[in-house]
Amino acid sequence: MKDWYDGFSFGEKKDIYNPWSVINFLNKKKADAYWANTSSNSLAGTLIREGSPDVKKTFERLMRGESFCVELDEQIVYDQLNDDEQAIWSLLLASGYLKVKSFNAYMTDFGQWKKEYELELTNFEVKVMFQKMIRKWESADRRRAQNTQNRKEQPMTHPEDIIQMLDSMTSSGVSRIKVETADSLEEGCAQKSYHHGRCDVGSPFATGKLFDLEEQENDD
Repeated sequence: MKDWYDGFSFGEKKDIYNPWSVINFLNKKKADAYWANTSSNSLAGTLIREGSPDVKKTFERLMRGESFCVELDEQIVYDQLNDDEQAIWSLLLASGYLKVKSFNAYMTDFGQWKKEYELELTNFEVKVMFQKMIRKWESADRRRAQNTQNRKEQPMTHPEDIIQMLDSMTSSGVSRIKVETADSLEEGCAQKSYHHGRCDVGSPFATGKLFDLEEQENDD
């Protein structure tokens, strides 16, 4: 039970167990990730899955049972989560997913005050929760890959199919799409063609005015 639910701390108090998980463990007579199942943990999952390669590599180290050192700002600002990787670890620490293994505050040779934390997963329950989360990601990725393959194999004969294809392309980061017909393709098929150029934010294309200009030219 210690490996599963211990690891929390409040100030100088160490070795604090998760009371919710301990109660469920005693009632059900088996170990499981009870605390992790009380919420979707969507924010933690989103921050890790959409994080930079460095964030993902650090997360892999944590899942292997390793620790890592990082400078943290104890004041969490949610607006910084997309721009500051340290804010991600601050949030996971404050939320109970991580615990402080060691702490070191010191003055650098350049007169800067540093506060360095060595962090690791709080306990085995948190690790199991992340393992389940990763399996869900992998399952969702396989479904998306299969759906994409099915769409490639099936000709698009309805406007809804074309709209769905364009939506998926824009969601995946495609910033510029040009649609035109071609006699060289079979009926109901589509082909991607990439243009390596740039589209300025204020350009008619980016603002949507391009279509207005085309309509004006057609009217004239």
